[in-house]
Amino acid sequence: MKLVGRYMSPFVRRVAVTARHYGLAYENVPLSTIDGRDGIKAFNPITRVPVIELADGTRIVDSSVIIDYFDTQVAPEKRLVPPAGAGRVRILSLTAIALGSAEKMILSYYEQHRRPAEFIYRPWVEACDEQAFDGYAYLESELDGAWLAGEDFSHADIAAAVAISTLRRLDAEAGERAAVRFPRLCALTDRCEDMPAFRGVPLP
Repeated sequence: MKLVGRYMSPFVRRVAVTARHYGLAYENVPLSTIDGRDGIKAFNPITRVPVIELADGTRIVDSSVIIDYFDTQVAPEKRLVPPAGAGRVRILSLTAIALGSAEKMILSYYEQHRRPAEFIYRPWVEACDEQAFDGYAYLESELDGAWLAGEDFSHADIAAAVAISTLRRLDAEAGERAAVRFPRLCALTDRCEDMPAFRGVPLP
């Protein structure tokens, strides 16, 4: 199995961490959406990562779809989300908040660092930053037990941790603000980053 995309993307890294946690072997193809678009397009017509390519040539796109596939490849007791019920809904909802926050963070970064300075639209940057931090605040408020969804490690924890770690890497000042506003979420991130599945796919 091939995993296309760089670990700098929280979405690619989320897939990589999950694969390692599940013991699913893969080869990373570290193409960037900035300077590797032609290579990515060979795997995905809309030039987005992550993509996985299976041994038979089947390609699966989007981190959530890929991870849903991974869940079918491991025993039920190993899965990081229940098959049904309120627990599943909670984990998927928390995961969606974490992924949405990560997306807004990336949009803010691209607006500020990839667009010519004279064309940067500050209200858009501020709106994206507010949405991202509102998402992190919600996750912080939901953190009652050892993990986001209670006492069991889940997909929500991986999604939240890769988002916070990427935020720290891209914007040190924002990372410091996050540490003050979301101490439990940042502590959860630190615990995740100390796990073998995370250590095996460090941020560039």
